Amino acid sequence: MDIVDALISEDSGLIRASHLRENGITGGRLESALQARALVRVHRGLYIPGRQWASLQPDARYLLRVRAVALASDRALVFCRETAAAIHGLPIVSPWPDTIHVATPNALGGSSQKMLTAHTHANPGPTVAINGLTATALSRTVVDMAAYSPFVDAVSVIDAALRRNPDSFQTELAGELETAAIVRGARRASRAIEFGDALAESPGESLSRARIHELGLVAPELQVGFDVSGHHYVVDFYWPETNLIGEFDGRAKYTRAEFTAGAAPEEVVWREKKREDALRAATGARVVRWTWATAMNPRSLRRLLTDGGVPPRRR
Repeated sequence: MDIVDALISEDSGLIRASHLRENGITGGRLESALQARALVRVHRGLYIPGRQWASLQPDARYLLRVRAVALASDRALVFCRETAAAIHGLPIVSPWPDTIHVATPNALGGSSQKMLTAHTHANPGPTVAINGLTATALSRTVVDMAAYSPFVDAVSVIDAALRRNPDSFQTELAGELETAAIVRGARRASRAIEFGDALAESPGESLSRARIHELGLVAPELQVGFDVSGHHYVVDFYWPETNLIGEFDGRAKYTRAEFTAGAAPEEVVWREKKREDALRAATGARVVRWTWATAMNPRSLRRLLTDGGVPPRRR
C-alpha cells in the first residue's frame, strides 16, 4: 500500500497535513506531489490522493470539501442552503457552488470568507446530524432552496424531497415557510413549493418541467401509463391535447442498474426503440426525446416542443 493511502483517515477520507509531516512529506516533496496530482489539497491542511479525487463525482467532491471545512473549523458549523441540500442527498441542476454555506445567529451572517459564506438566521430551526455533518433540517433546507436558489434548482430539490415523503410533505413545507419568516424570497418559495411534484423521477425530469413552465408552455402529465400488447409502458411526459409523448434521456437511463436491469447499454437502447415503436403504433402518438444539453438550453427545448405541437399555456 502506498504510504499516502495508509494516511487516509477512516472517518473523513482525508489526510491531515500533520500526518504528512510525520511521514516526511513536507516542503518540496509535498509541492512535488501536489504538482504531479499525486495529492490534491481539498482545504487548508487537508488532502486526498489524486487518483481518489479523480474518481469522485461532483457531488462527492463537494461533500468532501464540506467535510474538510468542518474539520478545519474552530467552531461547530451548521450548514444550510446548497450545502445542506448536498448533505441531505438532494440533487441540484446547477454545478455545486464554490462556497460552503453556513447558518449563523451572530454578526458573521452575510459575510464571506474563502470557501465559506455565512448567512444570518435568527432561528435556523432544528438541525440534524448526517454522517458527522450538522445541517438545517430537511424541511428548512428545502424552504431555503426554494427562496434563494434558481427555480430549476429549487424544483429539483423539492421534487426529490417529495419523492421521499409523498404524503404530507408539501403541507409541511408550506408550514415551514411560514415559521421561517422569510421576507425576501417568500413569494418565490411559495410558488416553487406549490409547483413541486413527487412524480418527477429524476433531476433531469425536474429540470425539464421547470423549463417548460418558464417557457410558458402547457404543462405535461407525468408518468402516464399505456397498455400495449401485454406490456405496460410508462412515459416521462404526455400532452393529451396533442397526443405527444416526451422522454428525457439522461445517462442514468442507459447505465444505472435500477433502470437497465443488468442489460448492456446497447440492449437498453434497442429496448427503448422497440418500446417507442410500439407506443407510436398503438396510440398514434408522436414521441420527442431530449437530453441534458437540450433541457439546459431553453431555446432548444422550446423549439423541440413547439415543433412537436405543445402550445403556450393560457394566462
